[in-house]
This record gives sequence, structure tokens and C-alpha cells, in this order.
Amino acid sequence: MYYAQRQGLGPWIKNNMKKGLDQLAQAFSLSFWQEKAKVAAFFPFYHAVEAEPQPHISPLYPLISPQQFEAELKLILAHFEPIDLGELLAWVEAGRPARKPFFHLSFDDGLSSCYHVIAPILLRLGVPATFFINGAFIDNKRLMFRHLAALIYSHLAAQKVLAPKDAKLLFSAGHAQEAELLAWADRIGCSVPDFLVQKQPYLKLEELRALQTMGFSIGGHSWDHPLYKKLSLEEQLLQTEKNQQQLALWLRQPIRAFAFPFTDHEVGLDFFDRSNLDLSFGGAGIKEEMQLGRHIQRFPMEEMRIRSGEQKLKSAFAYGSLLRSLGKSKIDRRKTARRLS
Repeated sequence: MYYAQRQGLGPWIKNNMKKGLDQLAQAFSLSFWQEKAKVAAFFPFYHAVEAEPQPHISPLYPLISPQQFEAELKLILAHFEPIDLGELLAWVEAGRPARKPFFHLSFDDGLSSCYHVIAPILLRLGVPATFFINGAFIDNKRLMFRHLAALIYSHLAAQKVLAPKDAKLLFSAGHAQEAELLAWADRIGCSVPDFLVQKQPYLKLEELRALQTMGFSIGGHSWDHPLYKKLSLEEQLLQTEKNQQQLALWLRQPIRAFAFPFTDHEVGLDFFDRSNLDLSFGGAGIKEEMQLGRHIQRFPMEEMRIRSGEQKLKSAFAYGSLLRSLGKSKIDRRKTARRLS
């Protein structure tokens, strides 16, 4: 009971309920939970697939290996039909009619493994996908602030001088602290320019264009990956449109698609009214929107626990089933509008 007293009963009860549900989920088949949660359209997404640890990513979340990624894709393919972004838009514009269960796969941040590791696997398995990219990082001109914090963390850990207070400071830093993080990296001899040149963590423009030539779709992910709930509406729109305009200069863009960096939590209806997007995507899991027909919630396939794809999907669908039974599976943006007014 000490944990419950220290943290409050609410979080303690919620955490233990999730643990119990997770255990229950593994006792039944994936098809059972898919039916219980009524998951006819599934939207999984990843960031990177890497065979080895990466200093700018590994401190943030466990990396998916190519072997695990392929196994997870084959599992999803056994339960859902893959569709491309154009087919998804047509389904949305038709009013989301009933059809055979399908999925649309996507990837955020425009990391280099999208081209070098992920695309060959997708092509071999015949799976279409959308890659959501930040214009500021293409051609490795900058390092996103979260990747920068992870790189500093890895550097300090390798030098065996990482202190708990350093880790806390690094991972509490936000988009506005990028300059401070760069100064920190410089002080400890962690050369960000050298890392960008030698590692090339993001896609090059030629690789981005090659992905589109291969048949994949490209969408926006903001200009340089801020947390949208900390921006004003005008800043949200500027981040989104600046990136969309850059994409249009680089590529033929038949569909204006956008995935929120981090999360769409607390983004109000005004953004969707003014952003002029064909499709947009959040990351809240097995949930739906009450007001927005063109906004879709995706399921994050990377998590802090290392588990099989089947375990992850069983847990996700079981939780989705619980939310549906409790009447909490839909997001009401009117509440956000009232909070922000």
C-alpha cells in the first residue's frame, strides 16, 4: 500500500487494472480481441527499425530489429488487408463504409532507416506505407531536440559520467531548449555537426524522392517537431503549413497528409478547421474522433517493454474493447475547445 499512499489511489488502481487486463489479454486469441474491440481499421506506426543500438534513439525507446519488424508485419497481414494512402482517403471521403478489415502503416520523423532498412522489407512483403517527415531535418541539417538529448545522454553514459540529475534535465528539455542542449553538447565534446555528417541519421532529399518513386506516400510531421499543445494556434498552423509548402517544392504532393509530432492531445477544433489537410493522424491508440472524420488515431508499435507483436496487439485490442464497453473510446474535441477558450 505504500505506493498507493505515496502516489494516490487513482494511479495505483489504474496501473494495476492495466496489469490485470494485460495478463487477461494474453489468455485469448488476437482474433478474439480484434472482434471484441471491433477493430476493422488499424493504423500502426513506427519511427525506426535498426539492427544495432543508436545513440540518438536508444535512450528514448527500445529499437525494433528488422527481424521483429518483419514478424510483426506478417502478423498484421494475417488479420488485416494493407491499403495505401489514396485508398484510405477514398474510404474516408466515402463516409467510412464497412469493408474487409484493413490497415495503413506509417512512420514518423524521416529517419534514415526508413530508406535503408524499412522500405526493402515493405517492398518484399507488398505493404504500402506513408512516411511523415520534418522539413528541418532532411539532408541532416539539424538534429531534432529529443534526438539531441538522447545523443548527449549516450555520450555521458559512454564516458561513465552520467548523473541522475543530468538524465532528468535532458529528458525534461523541450523544443524551446534546443540552443541550451547544443551548448551542453559542445561543452562535453559531443560534436553534433560531426554526428550529422558521419551518421546521417535522417533521410536525404534524394532518398525521400526515391521512396515516393517506389510508390510510398510522403506526409508532413511539422517543420521541426514541437509539442503542439505548447504552441499557440497560429504557431501550430505555421509549423504545419511551412512543412507542407516545403514538401510541395520537393515532391509531387497529391494528398496533404499530416501526423502530429508527439501527440495531438489538447489540439482544438480550430486547428483542423484552418489547416486545410486532406488527412491527419494522431497517436492515441485504438480510439476514434467524435467530430473529425478526416482525423485518424494511430497505434504506436514501439513501447518501453520489449514484447512480441502478438502480445502488444492483444493488449492494445483488449484495452480498446474495455474503452468501448465503458463508452470512452471516442475523443471529444469540444472539451479541448472549452479548456482553451
